[in-house]
Amino acid sequence: MGVPIIATCEKSRLIDTDEYARSLDNGKPVVIVIGSMSQGDLDIDYNHDSISVSSFPLSASVCCGKISTSFEKIWDVL
Repeated sequence: MGVPIIATCEKSRLIDTDEYARSLDNGKPVVIVIGSMSQGDLDIDYNHDSISVSSFPLSASVCCGKISTSFEKIWDVL
């Protein structure tokens, strides 16, 4: 299949972003659809997995920061 599409939503399965990023880092592209919003839910049908990066509602920018930081750790970005 093609590129995995991962959606983020507050009500999805809670994950550790560092562990999840390591599980995805196989040298291939990944699409992450940011649905973390202070209000509302993401309702899409084209994703392969749905995750939550916090037990609390986050803004989209905070969600992006958490995910980006996890990949930066793996890739040794300073």
